[in-house]
Amino acid sequence: MTSIFSPLKRLPILLLALFLAGCYLPSRFKVDVWIGPDGSYTMSYVGRLADSTLFVGLKEGKIDAATETRKVETLKRDLARDSGFRAVEYVGEGFFEVRYEKAGNIIDDKTLTFVNGGSRILSIAFVGKSNTVTVFAGSVPVNYHDRLNSLSFPLEGELRVVTGANVLENNADQVSGEDEKTYLWILRTLDVPAPKIIIGG
Repeated sequence: MTSIFSPLKRLPILLLALFLAGCYLPSRFKVDVWIGPDGSYTMSYVGRLADSTLFVGLKEGKIDAATETRKVETLKRDLARDSGFRAVEYVGEGFFEVRYEKAGNIIDDKTLTFVNGGSRILSIAFVGKSNTVTVFAGSVPVNYHDRLNSLSFPLEGELRVVTGANVLENNADQVSGEDEKTYLWILRTLDVPAPKIIIGG
């Protein structure tokens, strides 16, 4: 197995995470990512996901109870397509309480996308041509911030990345540890900079 930190092949890991994209929005969550020197990883998400259409429609009184029930069943089936979801429970107002866990080797797996291709909250991808592993996420366009804020959308999240590898760059709020360091981002508003960490060498 190739080491992504081999001195002959320095493959930086670019983590541009975690933020909002697509139709699922993270809320009141904790995300934990661990990256090993051989490309092995674990990733977990515990918290809530909101479907943006359902959340906004309910808040604005545009979705009735029958439509809500139908959409919830459709969304449950959508989430169930990803075997990483260990628990999914609808808790009302467009929110699902979820527990998600994945583990593997990103060099072998090539890519991991959470939630799915249409709602890329967190992605990890190995790019063979450039010998890079990238973890990235989109963000809510600025022109939607006011609307979500006016509806009191609760972001309230934390991201932790733990690695014993060399970190070239990060914008974490806190860093702790020695041999294996923990990089922590505390996300409270929609306009915070997207967390990022670059690991390599």
